[in-house]
Formats: sequence, C-alpha cells, structure tokens
Amino acid sequence: MNPDRLEVFSTLKEVTGYINIQGSHEDFKNLSYFRNLEVIGGRTVTEYFASLYIVKTSLTSLGLRSLKKIHSGSVAILENKRLCYAQTIDWESIKKSSEHPKLLQNNKNESLC
Repeated sequence: MNPDRLEVFSTLKEVTGYINIQGSHEDFKNLSYFRNLEVIGGRTVTEYFASLYIVKTSLTSLGLRSLKKIHSGSVAILENKRLCYAQTIDWESIKKSSEHPKLLQNNKNESLC
C-alpha cells in the first residue's frame, strides 16, 4: 500500500484504542498523516500494553505535531533504524498514566541525525 493512502487520517483528532505502525516503504518517512491527532485513549492496547506502537518502520521522523495526551498504555518506539529525535519528545508530559513505561530502543543514533 502506498503511504499516501493514509491521508484519510489527516482530520482524525482522537483514537480511543491504540495506534500500531509497522512496515517499510520508500515513501513512508513520517506520520504527518496523523498531523491533527491530539489524543490516544488506550482503551485497548497492543499485546505489549502499548497505545502507541511504532516498530521496524522506514520512518525518519514522527510528525505527530498535535499529539497532546496518551491516556493509558505505553509508548513503544523500537527498531526504527532511520528514525531521529523520538527521544527528544517529552513523552512523560504526554503520557497520563505511569503504569506502563515508555520504550524507545534501537532507533537511529542521535549523534547521526
């Protein structure tokens, strides 16, 4: 699937469950398709208790510029070899639950960004 088809999500402001992003495509560079997303509810979560799960993608940046709250669940951003600056986001101020940790591992080394 071409990532441009994700443009249908550009007006989305809230997800009550979780967002699971996996996969690689040469045109899949960021999540600007979710540019108006403000809230992830986490009423349901992935098997890893994540409400934001981004694993093994071709992303170079996140582009979640409107995200303000994650009510429940963890943030798991893992194994994104091209992804820069995920660790510079203040996830603790966005995550409203301290029950589950944030997991930011094996993304692009900050010194190479």
